[in-house]
Amino acid sequence: MAILDARITLHSPDCDRASLPKPILRPYPSQYIQRKMLQDGTPVTLRPVLPTDESLLRTFYQLPLTSGMASVDADYPHVSYFRLHEASEQITRLCFLDYEQDIVLVAECQNSTPERPEIKGVGRLSKLSDGATGQLALVVDSDSGDRGLGIVLLQQLIHIGRQEGLHILIADVWDNPTLSTLFQQAGFVSRGRETGTLALSIF
Repeated sequence: MAILDARITLHSPDCDRASLPKPILRPYPSQYIQRKMLQDGTPVTLRPVLPTDESLLRTFYQLPLTSGMASVDADYPHVSYFRLHEASEQITRLCFLDYEQDIVLVAECQNSTPERPEIKGVGRLSKLSDGATGQLALVVDSDSGDRGLGIVLLQQLIHIGRQEGLHILIADVWDNPTLSTLFQQAGFVSRGRETGTLALSIF
């Protein structure tokens, strides 16, 4: 048996919004929805992930239910080859994040079936415990990456980092020349002796 207790407090429409209690969970950050064009003129919508994106993300990460492995573009080995049940759990968690700590952007393109768009890229900005640093992760479909989706998605993540009041963004690119080149094009530089870690000051 579950016992629930709730209280609703109504405020005047003309009240000072700054004085309203802060919600426990941050509302959907719709201000970060952007529509962009790829190099070939393909329109793409960048938006924060929604719980309803779970099936689209499973398709993006190519997770056949009969397989025990996840297949992700070979250009991104750090997210490839995790077990199916682990991948499934990770995708579910991606769709149910606290927007105050993590913002995941999906890059959505229309296909021949307008009512069912496709996700062609995923970017994540995670705030670290110091409150000033954000860590980025990025996965892009290889075909869309060739048309400039990677840099478009990365630039939007950098913009969000600034809006969120962060000072430094970091990214671990390992021994991945494709990903390393992409981040360096956006202004990231090697962070001291930490091999594979790039950083960008946005303060």
